[in-house]
Amino acid sequence: MKLAKKYYVDVNGDMIGYTRYRTADKEKPAEQFCAKLKIVRVGWLNSGFCLELQDENGKTYNMNDVMFREYLNRKDVYLEGDWNFYQQGTSFSVGL
Repeated sequence: MKLAKKYYVDVNGDMIGYTRYRTADKEKPAEQFCAKLKIVRVGWLNSGFCLELQDENGKTYNMNDVMFREYLNRKDVYLEGDWNFYQQGTSFSVGL
C-alpha cells in the first residue's frame, strides 16, 4: 500500500475505511499522528479482515489485514488472559 494524501470522515469525525460502502461527510489531509488505539471490532473484507480501532477520545480508525500484519512484524504484541484449549475437527486453538 502507498501513503494516502487524504482520508474521509463521517459527521462524527470518525474515519471511513471504505468509501465504497459509506458516504463521506468531509475530506481531511492524511497526516501522521501518535495515539494509543484499542481494537474494538473485527470485520471481514473479501478474503481478509479489517480492524476498527478507537483512540482515548472515542474517535475510530480502520486498519486492514495487510497493515495489521506489517504492524505485527514491527512490534511485539502480547495477549493476556486465562487461556483454554479449543478444537473444531482437526483444528486446535487457544481462547478465553
